[in-house]
Amino acid sequence: MALHDIVILVPCHSLEDFPSELADGPAESLLNSFCVAWHPVLLATAGTMPRWHRADEPPAPGPGQIFLVSSAVFDWLPHGWVDSAREAGAIVLAEHVGREDWLTALNSAVSIAPDLSPERVADFLALGLTWLLVELTTRHMRSFDSVDEIRLQNRAVGAARAFLEHDAETTHLHLAGAFEVLQEGRERFYPAECYLLDLCLLHGESAGEPLSALLNRSTPINVLCTAGDLNRILTTAPEVRESLRAAVDSGRAACVGGERSELPSPLVPLVLWLADLEAGRATFLEQTGRAPKIWGRRAFGLTNALPQFLRHFGYIGALHVVLDDGLYPDFEYTRFRWQGRDGTVLDAGSRIPLAADSSSGFLRFPARLAESMDHDQVAGICFARWPELTKPWIDDLIRAASYAPVLGQWATFDHLFQRSASTGRLASYKAGEYISPYLFQSAARRFVDPIDRLTKLHRNSRRLQDGLWCRGLRAWLLSQAVDPAVEANWSAKLAEGLTTAELGDSADLSEELDRFVNDSARGLADLIVGSKGGQPGRLILNPLPHPRRVAVRLDRLTSLPKPESPILGRQWINRNEGSALCLVDLPAFGFAYLPDDGQGPAPAAPKTPLADDNGVLRNEKFEVSLSSATGGIAQIRPHNRRANYLSQQISYRFPRERVLPIAHEDDIPTRTAYAEMKAVGRKVLSAGPLMGEIETWGQVIDQTNGAALAEFRQITRVYLGKPIVEIDLELTERKATDGDPWNNCFVARFAWNDSGAAVTRSVWHGAQGFAGERFDSIDYIEVASESERVTIIPHGLMFHRSSGPRMVDTILATTHDRQTRFRFTIAIDESYPLAAAWDAMSEPLIVPVSGPPSSGAAGWLLAIDARNVQVLRVLPEVRVVDGKPSFRVTLRLLETEGMTRTIHVTPFRQPRAGRKVNAAGENMIELTFDADAVVVSLSPFELADIELDFD
Repeated sequence: MALHDIVILVPCHSLEDFPSELADGPAESLLNSFCVAWHPVLLATAGTMPRWHRADEPPAPGPGQIFLVSSAVFDWLPHGWVDSAREAGAIVLAEHVGREDWLTALNSAVSIAPDLSPERVADFLALGLTWLLVELTTRHMRSFDSVDEIRLQNRAVGAARAFLEHDAETTHLHLAGAFEVLQEGRERFYPAECYLLDLCLLHGESAGEPLSALLNRSTPINVLCTAGDLNRILTTAPEVRESLRAAVDSGRAACVGGERSELPSPLVPLVLWLADLEAGRATFLEQTGRAPKIWGRRAFGLTNALPQFLRHFGYIGALHVVLDDGLYPDFEYTRFRWQGRDGTVLDAGSRIPLAADSSSGFLRFPARLAESMDHDQVAGICFARWPELTKPWIDDLIRAASYAPVLGQWATFDHLFQRSASTGRLASYKAGEYISPYLFQSAARRFVDPIDRLTKLHRNSRRLQDGLWCRGLRAWLLSQAVDPAVEANWSAKLAEGLTTAELGDSADLSEELDRFVNDSARGLADLIVGSKGGQPGRLILNPLPHPRRVAVRLDRLTSLPKPESPILGRQWINRNEGSALCLVDLPAFGFAYLPDDGQGPAPAAPKTPLADDNGVLRNEKFEVSLSSATGGIAQIRPHNRRANYLSQQISYRFPRERVLPIAHEDDIPTRTAYAEMKAVGRKVLSAGPLMGEIETWGQVIDQTNGAALAEFRQITRVYLGKPIVEIDLELTERKATDGDPWNNCFVARFAWNDSGAAVTRSVWHGAQGFAGERFDSIDYIEVASESERVTIIPHGLMFHRSSGPRMVDTILATTHDRQTRFRFTIAIDESYPLAAAWDAMSEPLIVPVSGPPSSGAAGWLLAIDARNVQVLRVLPEVRVVDGKPSFRVTLRLLETEGMTRTIHVTPFRQPRAGRKVNAAGENMIELTFDADAVVVSLSPFELADIELDFD
C-alpha cells in the first residue's frame, strides 16, 4: 500500500467555524474520523501527519490518498463525490460512526497486521483527538500561534514507524515527544495549570465490576453518591469496598456528597437535613475510612445557607452545580469562594460538567475549556458520567495526560480545592436566586399528595423535636446519656416516608410518633412530679426555649381551675362534657401544673363579646372583620387605628387570565386568573370570654359561568391575651387541577395595604428575602413596615407566589393532592417571626399527673435570653475522662434573624465549663460565665454546638 496523503473532510470552511452543535451520531463520527486518521499504520506509511479540508470543496482525489468522511460531512460533499474518488484510486472511509466500525473499515482498506498492540494503537488515536482539541482551543483563545507541525509530524511518524518495528521504548519516547509538542502549543496561549475532573455518578444499582476498574486505575476519580446508594452498592458488590478504601487512602479517589439520601432540601426541616447529613457522613466514614470533604449532589439542594452548615461539618469545598432541574445562580467558575448568608466562605466549583458519554457535548469541550481559561483564575473542566462508559473520549484524554498534561492534569476535587495555587473570586448570592423544582417535578411524575407529604413531614418533624426534647431533658436531670441513634433512626423513618413513597401513599408515622412523644413526655413529667401524689392534674410541658402563652384544651373537668398563676384565662367549651379552654403562661423549656378540680368560679361573660353576629372578632389588641360577601377576612385592624393589617380569601387560580362578563356596556372588562370566594352562611361558635370563633361557609365559583369549583368552610378564631388570628380551612368537592401546579391550583390569598412593606420568608429557619414570583418558605412569611408587622404562618404549606407588590398566594392543593383541611396562624406585631411560627406549630405537651410538682406550679429548666436564637438539639452524654465518668450536654443553637448577638444560656444547674465547637467536637472557643449563665457570642445565622460540662 502506497500512501502519501491523509485527509479528514470537515463540515466547515476552517477550524474557526468548526461545528460545536451536532447530533450525537454525527458528532461521534466526526471526532472518530480525526482519531482514526492518526492510526500508526497510516502515519508510518504516508510519512506525514493528517490534514483537514473543507468538505464542500474537496481536493481532487487520486491514488495514494485516503479520505475520512464522517456522517457529519456527507451532506456537504458534491453529489457522487465518494464514488468518483474511489474510481480515481483513492481510499474513502465514509459514514462510519463508532470507533470500532472505523477501525474495521480501515483494516479492510489497508490490511493492518493483527499483532499490533491495541493499547498502543489507542495512544495514537488519543494523539489525534488531542491535536484536534488543542487546535480548536487555540482558536477559541484567539491565539495566532499554532502547534509546531514539523516537530509534531516528526515525532508522530517516528513513533508510528518504531511501533511497527515493535520498538516499544522508542515508540514511547516519540509519543511522549509528540504530546509535549502539543503541550507547548497549549502553553503559548495558557501557560498556567489546568485541571480535568472525572465525576462518576453512582446509584444503588451501579455495577461493581466497572466501578472497581475505575477505582483501581491510577487516574484520579471523584465519586458522587449518597450514603444510601453506597451501602446498596457495597451490599451487592462487597469487593468494591477494599478498592474504594485503597483509592481514597492513596488520594486517587475522592468521595463527593455525604448525605444519607437526597431529600428535597431546603424544603425539609433543617434538623432533618442535619440528621441526614450526620448519618450519611458516619456511613462514609465506616465504609471508606474517611468522611467526604467535598459536598455535592445530583438533585437540587442548593441554598445560600449551605456554606456555614458545610463548614460546621468539616467540608472544605462544595459543588455549586445542579445536575437536575431547578433555578440557581449559574455563573460558572472552576473554583470560587462561595460566601454564605452568614459570611462563611467555602471553596466551591460551579462550572457545569460535560456529559462524558455525549459526543455532541464533547464537541463543546474546546469552547468550554477556553471559556474557563478566559474567566477562571484556575482553569478546569469537569466530566460527569456513570461507571459504565460507551464513548472513548475520557479514555483518550486519560491516555494523553499519561504522556503530558496537554489539556490539563486529572485531579480530585480535594486536590483542586486544597492544593491549587489560586482560590478564585468571591461570590455571594441571595436566597431568592435559588428556586426548587420540586412542585414541577411532583406534577410531572404524578406524585400523590406532593404538598401534603411535605406538610406532614414538617408536622411530624416538629413533633419529633418535642419528643427528643423531653427525652433529652429527662436524661439531663438524671445525669444520664441518651442514645443518638434514636434521633437518627426516627429521622431516617421520616425521610424514608418522603423518598420511597413518591408514586403512592406516603407512610403515615403519626400514630407511632405520637406514642414516642407521649412516652417521652410521660417520662419527663413523672420525674418532675415525683411520687408525692396529691391532687390529680395536668402537667403542661413547653418544648421551646422561650416563655409562651398557650391556649390549652382540657377534658373531663368537673370545674374550672382557679384564675391564678400560671392560668391567665378560662372558658368552658362544652360544660356537659367537661371540656374547657385555659390560657396558660409557660416558662422557657419548662412546665406548668393545672389541677383537674380547681373549684374556680365560672368566668363572667365579657362586656364586649369576642365574636358577634356582624362577623367581627376582637381581643384587647385588634379586631378582625369578616367579609359578608366572601366569608374570608376583610381586615385585621388594631383598635383606634384605621390601618388594615391583612385581608384573606380562598381562591382557585386558572392557568391563564380570563375576561369576566360585564353587567353594562359601559363597564370596563376585568381580566383575572382567579375565581371568586362567595359566602353562603355564617355563625358565631364562641363569643368568649377567652376565645372568639366564627364559622363561614360557601363556594369558590367561576365568575364566567357561575360553576362551583369547590365548597369551603372557614373557622376564624381569636384569643384574649394572644396577638394571633387562627384560620382553619376545609375545601371539599374540589375541581381537579392539571398542568403547571404553580398556575393551576387552589390558593389562600393574602393582601396588605402598604406596597412598600418589606416581605421576608424563612429559609432553613433564617429570615431571607425572595426574588421573582415563586418562592418557598418552611415557617412563615413576614410583612413589615415602620409601624406594622404581620407574620403569616402556613403550618407546613411551603409553596407561595407573589401576585403583586402587596399580595401573596399560598398554594393549598394541586394535582393529586387529597388533603382537604388546612391551617394558618396570623401573628400581629410579633418581633421574632420564627419564634411565633414555632409557638403556633409546637403544641404544648399535656400529661395527666397524680399531683403538683414539689418545686411549685411552674418552673423552667433552660432559659435563653434572646428570642432570635432557637435550640435544635439537647444531647446529654457520659464520657470517661482520665478514668472517671464525666457528664456533658451539647446544645445545638441557631441564630435566625441575621443578627450578631451575645446571649446568656442559663441551665437549671450551673456547668463547670463550656465551649463552642464544630460538629466534630473540635474545640473552638472556651466560653465564659456571667453568674449562673453561660455567655455565648453568635454571628448572623450561625449554627453553633455548645458543650456544657457538669460535675
